[in-house]
Amino acid sequence: MASQVFRATRMAANVPISQAGLAVRCLSTSSVHSDLAKAPIKVFGVQGRYAHAIYSAATKQKCLEKVEKDLMDMKQSIDSDIQLERLIANPFMKRQVKRGVLEELLRKRNAHELSLKVFGTLSENNRLGSASEIIEAFSRIMEAHRGEVRCTITTAKKLNNDQLKNVKDSLQGFIAKNQKLQIGTEVDPKIIGGMIVDIDDKYIDMSIASRIKKVMKAMNTAT
Repeated sequence: MASQVFRATRMAANVPISQAGLAVRCLSTSSVHSDLAKAPIKVFGVQGRYAHAIYSAATKQKCLEKVEKDLMDMKQSIDSDIQLERLIANPFMKRQVKRGVLEELLRKRNAHELSLKVFGTLSENNRLGSASEIIEAFSRIMEAHRGEVRCTITTAKKLNNDQLKNVKDSLQGFIAKNQKLQIGTEVDPKIIGGMIVDIDDKYIDMSIASRIKKVMKAMNTAT
């Protein structure tokens, strides 16, 4: 990846700035609301505005899954490649150079043209530093588009398959029949026992550590 970034940086230095303007026009975050394809959920903030614009453009071009894959692959590269991350964060690097580097990497991966325009827009608007957060916001919209509900289960020890199945079955009551649970697990010995469930907009703390805190608080209040 490091050699690819170096070669792409040299090539990008000669890319005309005018090409970036095309990307911005193709992916506008300030479009009239009625012109945007309606997303299944609302994501707020700057990340949300870009995520909704990407979803709308990809919906109209019928390339949602392809763009999602392209962007998630790039997010993984940005999050894992120190040199690429530093290049994006470098305030002294020209925007068209950053855009060219990412565009070269995307082309090597046969990315959809809209995916290139996404990074062109982020570069032109000086938002590349928020790329991972924007892609994560878009991923949340796509999960809702597929009827998926993200759920994180935290336990003191790793759950075995039977335990995980029992928990999953119990959590079905928190979602609609047409939705699917996307379960992730985490281990945190500090909770001592029990579990913490973070599902959609619900946070359920059933840990022993939480119970101990409640008992201690009650005892302190009584004294």
